[in-house]
Amino acid sequence: MTLLFSLLLTVSAMLTVDNINYTIANNEATVTYSPDAKGEVTIPTTIRYQGVTCPVVAIADSAFYDQYQITAMNLPKSINSIGGFAFFNTSIKKPVFTKTIFAYLPFEFKGKYELPKSITEITAGAFCGCADLTEISLPKKLEKIGDYAFLATGITSPVMTKTHFAFLPTDFKGTYSIPNGITTISAGAFLGCEELKRINIPVSVTTIGECAFMRCSSLDSVIIPSAVTDIKTRTFDGCKRLIYVVLPPKLSVIGSYAFNECRWLSRIDFSNTVVQSIENHAFYCCIALQKLILNEGLTNIGECAFDQCNDLHEVTIPQSVNSVGVQAFSHTKISTPLFSKTVFILLPESTTGTYTVPEGITTIVGNAFAFCQRLEGIVLPSSVRTIGKGAFRFSSIRTINIPEGVMVDDSAFEGCKYLKGGS
Repeated sequence: MTLLFSLLLTVSAMLTVDNINYTIANNEATVTYSPDAKGEVTIPTTIRYQGVTCPVVAIADSAFYDQYQITAMNLPKSINSIGGFAFFNTSIKKPVFTKTIFAYLPFEFKGKYELPKSITEITAGAFCGCADLTEISLPKKLEKIGDYAFLATGITSPVMTKTHFAFLPTDFKGTYSIPNGITTISAGAFLGCEELKRINIPVSVTTIGECAFMRCSSLDSVIIPSAVTDIKTRTFDGCKRLIYVVLPPKLSVIGSYAFNECRWLSRIDFSNTVVQSIENHAFYCCIALQKLILNEGLTNIGECAFDQCNDLHEVTIPQSVNSVGVQAFSHTKISTPLFSKTVFILLPESTTGTYTVPEGITTIVGNAFAFCQRLEGIVLPSSVRTIGKGAFRFSSIRTINIPEGVMVDDSAFEGCKYLKGGS
Protein backbone atom coordinates (compact mmCIF):
# COMPACT_ATOMS: atom_id res chain seq x y z
CA MET A 1 0.00 0.00 0.00
CA THR A 2 2.85 2.40 0.85
CA LEU A 3 4.35 1.76 -2.59
CA LEU A 4 0.98 2.54 -4.20
CA PHE A 5 0.75 5.88 -2.35
CA SER A 6 4.29 6.69 -3.39
CA LEU A 7 3.46 6.05 -7.02
CA LEU A 8 0.30 8.15 -6.78
CA LEU A 9 2.25 11.11 -5.40
CA THR A 10 4.28 11.36 -8.56
CA VAL A 11 1.12 12.95 -9.98
CA SER A 12 0.33 16.48 -8.76
CA ALA A 13 -1.97 16.79 -5.73
CA MET A 14 -3.01 19.79 -3.60
CA LEU A 15 -3.41 20.20 0.15
CA THR A 16 -3.45 22.82 2.92
CA VAL A 17 -1.39 22.58 6.10
CA ASP A 18 -1.47 25.32 8.76
CA ASN A 19 -3.07 27.82 6.34
CA ILE A 20 -0.40 27.25 3.69
CA ASN A 21 -1.38 25.70 0.35
CA TYR A 22 0.93 23.16 -1.28
CA THR A 23 1.13 21.07 -4.42
CA ILE A 24 2.70 17.64 -4.29
CA ALA A 25 4.54 16.15 -7.27
CA ASN A 26 7.15 13.41 -7.35
CA ASN A 27 6.88 13.20 -3.54
CA GLU A 28 8.04 16.83 -3.15
CA ALA A 29 6.04 19.82 -1.93
CA THR A 30 5.80 23.34 -3.36
CA VAL A 31 4.30 26.28 -1.47
CA THR A 32 1.71 27.80 -3.81
CA TYR A 33 -0.37 30.29 -1.82
CA SER A 34 -1.31 31.35 1.69
CA PRO A 35 -4.29 33.75 1.67
CA ASP A 36 -4.65 33.83 5.47
CA ALA A 37 -0.98 34.17 6.42
CA LYS A 38 -0.22 36.73 9.13
CA GLY A 39 2.71 37.79 11.26
CA GLU A 40 5.72 35.50 11.29
CA VAL A 41 5.44 32.61 8.83
CA THR A 42 7.61 29.52 9.12
CA ILE A 43 7.75 27.11 6.20
CA PRO A 44 8.30 23.54 7.43
CA THR A 45 11.08 21.30 6.15
CA THR A 46 8.60 18.49 5.39
CA ILE A 47 4.87 17.84 5.31
CA ARG A 48 2.95 14.57 5.46
CA TYR A 49 0.49 13.53 2.79
CA GLN A 50 -1.28 10.17 2.65
CA GLY A 51 1.36 8.59 4.84
CA VAL A 52 4.30 9.91 2.85
CA THR A 53 6.83 12.46 4.13
CA CYS A 54 7.37 15.10 1.44
CA PRO A 55 10.23 17.63 1.65
CA VAL A 56 9.23 21.23 0.97
CA VAL A 57 11.57 22.15 -1.87
CA ALA A 58 10.04 25.16 -3.65
CA ILE A 59 8.01 28.34 -3.36
CA ALA A 60 5.92 29.17 -6.41
CA ASP A 61 5.67 32.46 -8.31
CA SER A 62 3.76 35.11 -6.30
CA ALA A 63 3.11 32.65 -3.47
CA PHE A 64 2.84 35.41 -0.84
CA TYR A 65 2.26 38.31 -3.23
CA ASP A 66 0.23 41.16 -1.65
CA GLN A 67 0.01 39.38 1.73
CA TYR A 68 0.67 42.61 3.56
CA GLN A 69 -0.01 41.14 7.01
CA ILE A 70 3.09 38.93 6.82
CA THR A 71 5.91 40.52 8.85
CA ALA A 72 8.57 37.78 8.88
CA MET A 73 9.46 34.72 6.81
CA ASN A 74 11.50 31.69 7.88
CA LEU A 75 12.60 29.30 5.14
CA PRO A 76 13.88 25.74 5.64
CA LYS A 77 17.21 24.59 4.20
CA SER A 78 15.26 22.19 1.96
CA ILE A 79 14.13 25.04 -0.34
CA ASN A 80 15.98 24.91 -3.67
CA SER A 81 13.66 27.00 -5.84
CA ILE A 82 11.84 30.31 -5.29
CA GLY A 83 9.54 31.82 -7.89
CA GLY A 84 9.35 35.43 -9.00
CA PHE A 85 7.69 38.08 -6.79
CA ALA A 86 7.10 35.42 -4.13
CA PHE A 87 7.25 37.96 -1.28
CA PHE A 88 6.42 41.16 -3.15
CA ASN A 89 4.32 43.76 -1.33
CA THR A 90 4.45 42.09 2.07
CA SER A 91 5.49 43.71 5.38
CA ILE A 92 8.50 41.44 5.85
CA LYS A 93 11.17 43.49 7.60
CA LYS A 94 14.28 41.47 6.79
CA PRO A 95 15.77 40.17 3.50
CA VAL A 96 14.58 36.72 2.47
CA PHE A 97 17.13 34.33 0.98
CA THR A 98 18.52 30.82 1.11
CA LYS A 99 22.17 29.90 0.84
CA THR A 100 22.08 30.34 -2.95
CA ILE A 101 18.84 32.21 -3.79
CA PHE A 102 18.05 35.84 -2.97
CA ALA A 103 14.30 36.52 -3.12
CA TYR A 104 13.34 39.74 -1.32
CA LEU A 105 14.62 43.03 0.06
CA PRO A 106 12.21 45.18 2.11
CA PHE A 107 10.96 48.31 0.36
CA GLU A 108 12.23 50.47 3.21
CA PHE A 109 15.88 49.57 2.71
CA LYS A 110 18.15 52.56 2.05
CA GLY A 111 21.64 52.85 0.60
CA LYS A 112 23.93 50.07 -0.58
CA TYR A 113 23.11 46.38 -0.24
CA GLU A 114 25.76 43.67 -0.42
CA LEU A 115 24.49 40.25 -1.38
CA PRO A 116 25.86 37.21 0.47
CA LYS A 117 28.84 35.71 -1.37
CA SER A 118 27.14 32.32 -1.74
CA ILE A 119 24.20 33.66 -3.80
CA THR A 120 23.99 32.27 -7.34
CA GLU A 121 20.47 33.45 -8.24
CA ILE A 122 18.36 36.57 -7.80
CA THR A 123 14.67 35.89 -8.34
CA ALA A 124 12.32 37.99 -10.44
CA GLY A 125 11.27 41.16 -8.65
CA ALA A 126 13.61 40.57 -5.70
CA PHE A 127 14.53 44.28 -5.36
CA CYS A 128 11.58 45.73 -7.30
CA GLY A 129 10.17 48.88 -5.72
CA CYS A 130 13.13 49.53 -3.39
CA ALA A 131 13.22 53.21 -4.32
CA ASP A 132 15.94 54.12 -1.81
CA LEU A 133 18.27 51.28 -2.78
CA THR A 134 21.10 53.21 -4.43
CA GLU A 135 23.79 50.60 -4.98
CA ILE A 136 24.06 46.82 -5.21
CA SER A 137 27.11 44.61 -4.71
CA LEU A 138 26.83 41.35 -6.63
CA PRO A 139 28.73 38.19 -5.64
CA LYS A 140 31.15 36.60 -8.08
CA LYS A 141 29.19 33.33 -8.04
CA LEU A 142 25.99 34.99 -9.30
CA GLU A 143 24.72 33.19 -12.40
CA LYS A 144 21.08 34.21 -12.85
CA ILE A 145 19.12 37.44 -12.43
CA GLY A 146 15.34 37.20 -12.70
CA ASP A 147 13.06 39.54 -14.64
CA TYR A 148 12.28 43.00 -13.24
CA ALA A 149 14.68 42.31 -10.37
CA PHE A 150 15.75 45.97 -10.05
CA LEU A 151 12.73 47.77 -11.51
CA ALA A 152 11.76 51.00 -9.72
CA THR A 153 14.87 51.10 -7.56
CA GLY A 154 17.18 54.05 -6.97
CA ILE A 155 20.28 52.26 -8.23
CA THR A 156 22.48 54.72 -10.11
CA SER A 157 24.69 52.34 -12.15
CA PRO A 158 23.98 49.55 -14.66
CA VAL A 159 23.50 46.11 -13.10
CA MET A 160 24.78 43.01 -14.88
CA THR A 161 26.76 39.79 -14.66
CA LYS A 162 29.16 38.56 -17.34
CA THR A 163 26.24 37.17 -19.36
CA HIS A 164 23.09 38.84 -18.04
CA PHE A 165 22.13 42.51 -18.38
CA ALA A 166 19.51 43.39 -15.74
CA PHE A 167 19.11 47.14 -15.29
CA LEU A 168 19.92 50.59 -16.65
CA PRO A 169 19.00 53.62 -14.49
CA THR A 170 16.02 55.45 -15.94
CA ASP A 171 17.84 58.81 -15.95
CA PHE A 172 20.47 57.59 -18.43
CA LYS A 173 20.89 59.89 -21.44
CA GLY A 174 22.29 59.26 -24.92
CA THR A 175 23.72 56.05 -26.38
CA TYR A 176 24.34 52.91 -24.35
CA SER A 177 26.45 49.96 -25.51
CA ILE A 178 25.74 46.63 -23.84
CA PRO A 179 29.05 44.86 -23.15
CA ASN A 180 30.19 42.00 -25.38
CA GLY A 181 29.49 38.57 -23.90
CA ILE A 182 26.02 39.43 -22.61
CA THR A 183 23.58 36.75 -23.77
CA THR A 184 20.39 37.79 -21.98
CA ILE A 185 18.64 41.14 -21.53
CA SER A 186 16.19 40.86 -18.65
CA ALA A 187 12.54 41.76 -18.88
CA GLY A 188 12.17 45.44 -18.07
CA ALA A 189 15.93 46.07 -18.13
CA PHE A 190 15.61 49.45 -19.89
CA LEU A 191 11.94 50.11 -19.07
CA GLY A 192 11.22 53.83 -18.73
CA CYS A 193 14.65 55.05 -19.91
CA GLU A 194 12.99 57.97 -21.68
CA GLU A 195 16.23 59.71 -22.68
CA LEU A 196 17.99 56.64 -24.07
CA LYS A 197 18.46 57.59 -27.73
CA ARG A 198 20.33 54.60 -29.12
CA ILE A 199 21.19 51.09 -27.98
CA ASN A 200 24.07 48.97 -29.25
CA ILE A 201 23.28 45.30 -28.66
CA PRO A 202 26.19 42.85 -29.11
CA VAL A 203 25.89 39.80 -31.36
CA SER A 204 26.28 37.60 -28.28
CA VAL A 205 22.71 38.41 -27.16
CA THR A 206 20.27 35.56 -27.78
CA THR A 207 17.35 36.55 -25.54
CA ILE A 208 15.58 39.87 -24.98
CA GLY A 209 12.93 39.83 -22.25
CA GLU A 210 9.43 41.27 -22.34
CA CYS A 211 9.09 45.03 -21.81
CA ALA A 212 12.89 45.29 -22.12
CA PHE A 213 12.75 48.67 -23.89
CA MET A 214 9.19 49.65 -23.05
CA ARG A 215 8.61 53.42 -22.88
CA CYS A 216 12.10 54.27 -24.15
CA SER A 217 10.40 57.18 -25.87
CA SER A 218 13.59 58.72 -27.36
CA LEU A 219 15.03 55.50 -28.80
CA ASP A 220 15.36 56.01 -32.56
CA SER A 221 16.93 52.82 -33.93
CA VAL A 222 17.74 49.25 -33.01
CA ILE A 223 19.52 46.34 -34.68
CA ILE A 224 18.35 43.10 -33.12
CA PRO A 225 21.13 40.46 -33.04
CA SER A 226 20.95 37.55 -35.45
CA ALA A 227 20.57 34.86 -32.76
CA VAL A 228 17.35 36.31 -31.32
CA THR A 229 14.34 34.17 -32.31
CA ASP A 230 11.44 36.04 -30.76
CA ILE A 231 10.46 39.56 -29.78
CA LYS A 232 8.46 39.22 -26.62
CA THR A 233 5.38 41.00 -25.29
CA ARG A 234 5.72 44.81 -25.16
CA THR A 235 9.48 44.73 -25.87
CA PHE A 236 9.38 48.10 -27.68
CA ASP A 237 5.95 49.26 -26.55
CA GLY A 238 5.79 53.05 -26.41
CA CYS A 239 9.08 53.69 -28.25
CA LYS A 240 7.42 56.62 -29.97
CA ARG A 241 10.48 57.85 -31.90
CA LEU A 242 11.67 54.48 -33.13
CA ILE A 243 12.30 54.89 -36.85
CA TYR A 244 14.65 52.10 -37.85
CA VAL A 245 14.49 48.41 -36.90
CA VAL A 246 16.56 45.54 -38.30
CA LEU A 247 14.92 42.18 -37.64
CA PRO A 248 17.09 39.06 -37.23
CA PRO A 249 16.91 36.24 -39.81
CA LYS A 250 15.91 33.57 -37.27
CA LEU A 251 13.03 35.61 -35.90
CA SER A 252 9.89 33.45 -35.66
CA VAL A 253 7.48 35.24 -33.28
CA ILE A 254 6.58 38.86 -32.61
CA GLY A 255 4.74 39.07 -29.31
CA SER A 256 1.62 41.01 -28.41
CA TYR A 257 2.06 44.79 -28.22
CA ALA A 258 5.74 44.33 -29.16
CA PHE A 259 5.84 47.57 -31.19
CA ASN A 260 2.66 49.15 -29.86
CA GLU A 261 2.56 52.92 -30.45
CA CYS A 262 5.91 53.11 -32.24
CA ARG A 263 4.54 56.22 -33.91
CA TRP A 264 7.52 57.09 -36.12
CA LEU A 265 8.07 53.62 -37.58
CA SER A 266 7.29 53.97 -41.29
CA ARG A 267 8.45 50.67 -42.78
CA ILE A 268 8.90 47.13 -41.52
CA ASP A 269 10.42 44.32 -43.58
CA PHE A 270 9.93 40.65 -42.67
CA SER A 271 11.20 39.27 -45.98
CA ASN A 272 14.53 38.06 -44.55
CA THR A 273 12.98 36.44 -41.47
CA VAL A 274 11.17 33.18 -40.74
CA VAL A 275 8.37 34.82 -38.74
CA GLN A 276 5.44 32.46 -38.25
CA SER A 277 3.27 34.52 -35.93
CA ILE A 278 2.55 38.22 -35.37
CA GLU A 279 0.57 38.34 -32.14
CA ASN A 280 -2.34 40.54 -31.03
CA HIS A 281 -1.77 44.33 -31.22
CA ALA A 282 1.88 43.79 -32.20
CA PHE A 283 2.01 47.00 -34.28
CA TYR A 284 -1.10 48.70 -32.95
CA CYS A 285 -1.20 52.46 -33.53
CA CYS A 286 2.02 52.67 -35.56
CA ILE A 287 0.50 55.69 -37.24
CA ALA A 288 3.42 56.43 -39.60
CA LEU A 289 3.71 52.86 -40.92
CA GLN A 290 3.23 52.98 -44.71
CA LYS A 291 4.71 49.82 -46.12
CA LEU A 292 4.59 46.29 -44.77
CA ILE A 293 6.57 43.45 -46.34
CA LEU A 294 5.46 40.12 -44.87
CA ASN A 295 7.37 36.87 -45.35
CA GLU A 296 6.14 33.65 -46.91
CA GLY A 297 5.84 31.13 -44.10
CA LEU A 298 3.87 33.52 -41.89
CA THR A 299 0.78 31.64 -40.66
CA ASN A 300 -0.82 33.83 -37.99
CA ILE A 301 -1.68 37.53 -37.75
CA GLY A 302 -3.30 38.35 -34.41
CA GLU A 303 -6.29 40.56 -33.72
CA CYS A 304 -5.66 44.30 -34.11
CA ALA A 305 -2.07 43.49 -35.12
CA PHE A 306 -1.94 46.52 -37.46
CA ASP A 307 -5.09 48.29 -36.30
CA GLN A 308 -4.87 52.10 -36.21
CA CYS A 309 -1.88 52.12 -38.57
CA ASN A 310 -3.60 55.05 -40.24
CA ASP A 311 -1.07 55.58 -43.03
CA LEU A 312 -0.57 51.93 -43.98
CA HIS A 313 -1.45 51.49 -47.64
CA GLU A 314 0.94 48.87 -49.05
CA VAL A 315 0.65 45.26 -47.86
CA THR A 316 1.11 41.89 -49.52
CA ILE A 317 -0.39 38.92 -47.67
CA PRO A 318 1.61 35.67 -47.96
CA GLN A 319 -0.31 32.65 -49.20
CA SER A 320 0.84 30.77 -46.09
CA VAL A 321 -1.37 32.84 -43.74
CA ASN A 322 -4.17 30.65 -42.35
CA SER A 323 -5.25 32.52 -39.22
CA VAL A 324 -6.08 36.21 -38.84
CA GLY A 325 -7.65 37.95 -35.85
CA VAL A 326 -10.48 40.47 -35.82
CA GLN A 327 -9.55 44.00 -36.95
CA ALA A 328 -6.02 43.00 -37.89
CA PHE A 329 -5.90 45.79 -40.52
CA SER A 330 -8.71 48.09 -39.40
CA HIS A 331 -8.33 51.86 -39.69
CA THR A 332 -5.67 51.75 -42.38
CA LYS A 333 -5.45 53.17 -45.93
CA ILE A 334 -5.37 49.78 -47.63
CA SER A 335 -7.21 50.16 -50.92
CA THR A 336 -7.10 46.61 -52.31
CA PRO A 337 -8.66 43.42 -50.94
CA LEU A 338 -6.45 41.45 -48.55
CA PHE A 339 -6.53 37.67 -48.59
CA SER A 340 -4.29 34.62 -48.54
CA LYS A 341 -4.87 31.22 -50.11
CA THR A 342 -7.53 30.29 -47.55
CA VAL A 343 -8.35 33.39 -45.47
CA PHE A 344 -10.20 36.53 -46.56
CA ILE A 345 -9.03 39.40 -44.35
CA LEU A 346 -10.27 42.78 -45.54
CA LEU A 347 -12.31 44.50 -48.22
CA PRO A 348 -11.76 48.27 -48.44
CA GLU A 349 -14.78 50.24 -47.26
CA SER A 350 -14.86 52.13 -50.59
CA THR A 351 -15.68 48.98 -52.61
CA THR A 352 -18.87 49.30 -54.66
CA GLY A 353 -21.31 46.87 -56.27
CA THR A 354 -20.99 43.12 -55.87
CA TYR A 355 -17.77 41.47 -54.71
CA THR A 356 -16.84 37.87 -55.47
CA VAL A 357 -14.66 36.21 -52.86
CA PRO A 358 -11.87 34.15 -54.51
CA GLU A 359 -12.10 30.38 -54.83
CA GLY A 360 -10.30 28.41 -52.14
CA ILE A 361 -11.15 30.79 -49.30
CA THR A 362 -12.31 28.81 -46.25
CA THR A 363 -12.47 31.57 -43.62
CA ILE A 364 -14.02 35.02 -43.66
CA VAL A 365 -12.27 36.88 -40.84
CA GLY A 366 -14.20 38.93 -38.30
CA ASN A 367 -14.91 42.48 -39.55
CA ALA A 368 -13.61 41.60 -43.04
CA PHE A 369 -16.47 43.50 -44.77
CA ALA A 370 -17.49 45.71 -41.86
CA PHE A 371 -18.71 49.24 -42.69
CA CYS A 372 -18.59 48.70 -46.46
CA GLN A 373 -21.39 51.21 -47.05
CA ARG A 374 -21.28 51.00 -50.86
CA LEU A 375 -21.25 47.25 -51.13
CA GLU A 376 -24.42 45.71 -52.53
CA GLY A 377 -23.76 42.00 -52.81
CA ILE A 378 -21.35 39.18 -51.91
CA VAL A 379 -20.68 35.99 -53.82
CA LEU A 380 -19.06 33.33 -51.66
CA PRO A 381 -17.26 30.27 -53.07
CA SER A 382 -18.34 26.79 -52.00
CA SER A 383 -15.02 26.41 -50.17
CA VAL A 384 -16.08 28.79 -47.35
CA ARG A 385 -16.53 27.05 -43.99
CA THR A 386 -16.48 29.88 -41.42
CA ILE A 387 -17.79 33.44 -41.26
CA GLY A 388 -16.35 35.31 -38.28
CA LYS A 389 -17.55 37.78 -35.71
CA GLY A 390 -18.97 40.97 -37.22
CA ALA A 391 -17.76 39.94 -40.69
CA PHE A 392 -20.36 42.11 -42.48
CA ARG A 393 -21.17 44.44 -39.57
CA PHE A 394 -22.98 47.62 -40.68
CA SER A 395 -22.33 47.01 -44.34
CA SER A 396 -24.93 47.87 -46.98
CA ILE A 397 -25.14 44.40 -48.57
CA ARG A 398 -28.49 43.38 -49.93
CA THR A 399 -27.67 39.90 -51.19
CA ILE A 400 -25.33 37.08 -50.18
CA ASN A 401 -25.18 33.38 -50.93
CA ILE A 402 -24.07 31.28 -47.96
CA PRO A 403 -22.96 27.75 -48.89
CA GLU A 404 -24.49 24.87 -47.00
CA GLY A 405 -22.76 23.88 -43.76
CA VAL A 406 -21.00 27.20 -43.15
CA MET A 407 -20.52 28.17 -39.49
CA VAL A 408 -21.73 31.77 -39.12
CA ASP A 409 -21.04 33.85 -36.00
CA ASP A 410 -24.19 35.29 -34.42
CA SER A 411 -22.96 38.86 -34.92
CA ALA A 412 -21.74 38.39 -38.50
CA PHE A 413 -24.55 40.49 -40.01
CA GLU A 414 -25.09 42.96 -37.19
CA GLY A 415 -26.56 46.22 -38.50
CA CYS A 416 -27.04 44.99 -42.07
CA LYS A 417 -30.34 46.81 -42.44
CA TYR A 418 -30.61 46.33 -46.21
CA LEU A 419 -30.17 42.57 -46.05
CA LYS A 420 -33.40 40.62 -46.09
CA GLY A 421 -34.06 39.64 -42.51
CA GLY A 422 -31.39 42.09 -41.28
CA SER A 423 -31.84 44.59 -38.48
